[in-house]
Amino acid sequence: MKNTCTKMLALAFFCGLFQSCSKDEQIVDKLDTIEVKSGRLSFENQAHFDLVFDELMKNQESDYLNSWESQHKGFTSMKSAYDNLTDVDFEKIAQQNSLKGYENVLQIRVENGEKEAAAVTDHPIMARIFNHEGLLLIGKDAFKLQKDRLIKIDSYNEEKIQKALNSPDENSNYLKIESKRITEESKDLSASRVLDLERSCTTTYDTRYRFKGIFALIGTVSVNPSGDWTADFSGRFSSIIWIAQHRKRTAFIWHNDKTTELRLNGTVAYLDDNGGFFPGTLTEIVGYNINEIASAHGWGGNYRATASVTSSGIGTDGSFHGCTETR
Repeated sequence: MKNTCTKMLALAFFCGLFQSCSKDEQIVDKLDTIEVKSGRLSFENQAHFDLVFDELMKNQESDYLNSWESQHKGFTSMKSAYDNLTDVDFEKIAQQNSLKGYENVLQIRVENGEKEAAAVTDHPIMARIFNHEGLLLIGKDAFKLQKDRLIKIDSYNEEKIQKALNSPDENSNYLKIESKRITEESKDLSASRVLDLERSCTTTYDTRYRFKGIFALIGTVSVNPSGDWTADFSGRFSSIIWIAQHRKRTAFIWHNDKTTELRLNGTVAYLDDNGGFFPGTLTEIVGYNINEIASAHGWGGNYRATASVTSSGIGTDGSFHGCTETR
């Protein structure tokens, strides 16, 4: 099975994308029944996964998510593994000119001529439920998240999992992840022919530190029988992710680095098919001794949308810095 999916992957809809869920599947009414198997979160069934995912979407604050993760002994999330990388790791990546050993945690993008380290996923909840290998378990199946695809491992065992980790290209059962990052160099490109639209801003100080703001408008694939998702939903979006980061440059690679204070502000507005205009403002989120803040929000339909993000805070120089990006 080869389909196209958004970067957000609509994880709560694994059921519709990959499998037929049994009508007899019982909804698990407890959030504390998640098992950890070989360092991977294991959900009893699809309903259990949906319950946990929805609950975490309601509580996206870093302190809450850190506390939630710490309850699962033996589990290290993709987010924590990414945050635990040090200057030594980025120097090694630059020296070997390869992500070998780090490919499950991060990716390197070239933006405006500069190398930028980025997590495999920007989504604040996805980054918490997949482990440092990019794996999670639902019932009898396992899922492996990469930057460009989501692989399903049917009726998993350790041998199948290791094969997916070592030779992911050999697995044909996956959803493709597509997105378009609009950079300073390509802002004149039409935004009407993309599924996911990302824009970012940066403000640099002391040559090796910067604040970065990102927003990603997330589209949903078309269910048009023709299979041409651009026919109906091109340039239409159903959710947004806002991100504020404090970054440091090590060995010519920009990566997340803690700062004293970090602030995230954002707006979004969409126009429905009846001409209704729905503006919204993200309540400012402030973090201390932190390197990133992210928040996700959805509105359920595919509509024309506009957004903005502001990343600001106190830098390592003790001064206030910030940047804003809009569409």
